[in-house]
Amino acid sequence: MIKDFEIIDNVRAGKVKDFDILISRHKDYVMSVCVSVLKSRQDAEEASQDSFIKAYKKLASFDKSSKFSTWLYRIAYRTSLDFLRKRKRTVDIDDHAFGLRSDSEVQLKIDKEERMGILQSVIDTLEDEERTLIRLFYFEEMGIKDLAKITGLKDSNVKIKLFRIRKKLKERISPELKKLYLP
Repeated sequence: MIKDFEIIDNVRAGKVKDFDILISRHKDYVMSVCVSVLKSRQDAEEASQDSFIKAYKKLASFDKSSKFSTWLYRIAYRTSLDFLRKRKRTVDIDDHAFGLRSDSEVQLKIDKEERMGILQSVIDTLEDEERTLIRLFYFEEMGIKDLAKITGLKDSNVKIKLFRIRKKLKERISPELKKLYLP
């Protein structure tokens, strides 16, 4: 398999069509970065396209000492944040998502889907940067160093932010889980 660096050299040398290879290789991950920030598939598709356009235009400034994927994901992250600022999107939280309660026998057996639904709802209440960091770290399994490069933060700051986000999630999720147990 041809490496990203070789493809970049080809594109810089005038083989513009080779950029399609980079797009097909990284489109799913770029999309996941955009979705994690924007929470809207339609908006994420637009931000993904914008990210690849920006990457293509800035390809001459790409430094081969870093990974192309990290550089590209950082562009996607920042493009998504810019998109949020432009659209001034707000997070809609369904206040009734946890309104259903069941009898005591079922209350003891909260299934995985319910827990994941609660977790997802609580994650959706986080600020944009917090939501993105937690999703990329846990759901996309990105490492601290990659998150630091994408967000422009230091490794230690990413760790601190993740710690604080986990603490915030724990505080917010406990009442939601209790609602399922209370009659």
